[in-house]
Amino acid sequence: MAKVNGARRERGQMILVAGITLALLFVALALLVNAAIYTDNLATRGSDSAAEPLEYRANVVDSVGGLIDAENAAQTDLGIITSNVTNGTEAIDDTLRQYHLRRGATTNASVVPRSVNDGLLIQETETPGFTSWSANASSVRSFAIELDTTEMAAGSPFVIDMNGTTIDVAVSGDGNITATGGTENVGCEVSPDANGMVRLDVTRERLGGEPCKFGWPTLDSDSEVGLTNAANGAGSYELTIDSADSTGEFPVGMDVKEALYSVEVALRMDTAKLRYETTVRIAPGEPDV
Repeated sequence: MAKVNGARRERGQMILVAGITLALLFVALALLVNAAIYTDNLATRGSDSAAEPLEYRANVVDSVGGLIDAENAAQTDLGIITSNVTNGTEAIDDTLRQYHLRRGATTNASVVPRSVNDGLLIQETETPGFTSWSANASSVRSFAIELDTTEMAAGSPFVIDMNGTTIDVAVSGDGNITATGGTENVGCEVSPDANGMVRLDVTRERLGGEPCKFGWPTLDSDSEVGLTNAANGAGSYELTIDSADSTGEFPVGMDVKEALYSVEVALRMDTAKLRYETTVRIAPGEPDV
């Protein structure tokens, strides 16, 4: 009987060990299956059918926006600017189309007829004192100032006037640049660089590379923008406005020329899973209001 009982105990131990081994195998198998499901989910997310059209749209907007600014800077005739942007948009799409064709998608981007909105490009460059001016402007984009504090007297601000909402810009007593006002009535202060320069990006609400959320007012067809007490400012600036004014309505000697303010571009993409169509307005550097 002792031998029989011993054999039973050995068989029981073998069954127990086998059961434990099987349990471990099942746990390992479950982990492998879960890992495979997780990996498949990630792959599915990465191939989201909406991702490619949105990527295409972003590339068109960025490229055409850069083209608009480049043509405004290089040309003086609005007709030539418009033609170059229209043709350039087709060339941009040709380049993007080759990329997306390799991924099984077709594209088309073109400027919508009669959607071109003209405006004025206003600049002053490396001047020891800005010129005061005021102009009609229903929209403003890409307004940035490179301030030369070495040419500015402390405590004497110049004023950016956006239809009654003002920002006072001045050199403080310790040589820093301050910007105060806007719809939020905030005050910002930064030190100039080693050359005495500070960048004030008005439409992006940044002073010296740091956020300065002074607030941007709502403009309409009757709005006026400009600079007052401008001789207290120095350096260079540029902005593009959507305006009913002509270049002749500015002070003599100012660099003002006709420019393309915005265009609308019709986009279409066809993939194996969807058709994406939209019209997007492109006005590079407009404030996010």
